[in-house]
Formats: sequence, structure tokens, C-alpha cells
Amino acid sequence: MKTFVFLLGFLLAMPVYAAELGDSYVKLFNVQLQIAKSGNPGAQYSLGQMYEQGLGTKTNLEKAYEWYEKAAKQGDVRAKHKLATRNQPQDALDLTPEPEAAPVTKSAPAKADPELVAKKKAEEARLMAKKRAAAKAALAKQIAEMQAHESDIGW
Repeated sequence: MKTFVFLLGFLLAMPVYAAELGDSYVKLFNVQLQIAKSGNPGAQYSLGQMYEQGLGTKTNLEKAYEWYEKAAKQGDVRAKHKLATRNQPQDALDLTPEPEAAPVTKSAPAKADPELVAKKKAEEARLMAKKRAAAKAALAKQIAEMQAHESDIGW
């Protein structure tokens, strides 16, 4: 019974935690926006990432690359790399899986091997999880740096 009550409490608390995390991204986005507007290239790059990934705001690739361009003009190497790889084909960047081969004949379409499809989906999910984890780690580092900076200046 105690286990059931614990699990129920845990499950009910998860949406609250997720909402708080979303609020944190919104707050971070607003802080990054103010710093980026002041001309800080690191904040401009970070704001571009937030627009690109939809963290604290809606995903907007046009705005993301506008902020990357501003950061790159000030010498931010990460932004220059983003802009340099922007026009490369997706397969050259290894961001998307290869498309499945078309059937050889129209009369007898080839059926996909369920095991192969499952492996492919699992690999895609693993890569996306890895990318999300890297983005979250980068944002957590930025938050820690901003908090340290705020304590240094007495905010």
C-alpha cells in the first residue's frame, strides 16, 4: 500500500516538475534575449540555439539563424560553424537517417523487415536522446554560469 501511495504521489508530481522546467526555459530565454540584445555574442549564439530547439519559445529557424549571424559577426566560432554547416545536405551532417530504398517492382512491393525497422527506429531515438541531453547539459552550464555571474555582481 505504501508503494502504491508513493508511486501515485510521484506520478502526480511529474507534470508539476515538467511545468517548472518549462518555466525555467522561459525565464532563461528572457534573460538570454536581454543579454543578446546588449551585444553579447555568447548570449546571441545561445539564443539562436533556444530558437532552433524551441526551448523557452516556439521553434523559429529564421530567428535562430539571425542570432547566429549576429554572433558570428562578432567572432563567435560556434555560430560561424552553425552558419557554415547550414547549407550542407542533411545526410552530410548525419542528422537524419537514410531513406528506405524504393521497391524494385511496382507489382510486388517489398515489405520492410520488421526487425530492421525496429533497429532503425531505436537508433534514431538514441541519437535524438543524445542530442537532447547535450543541449540540456549546455543550457544547464549556461544557467550555472549566469547564476555565478549574478552572485558576483550582487543581483
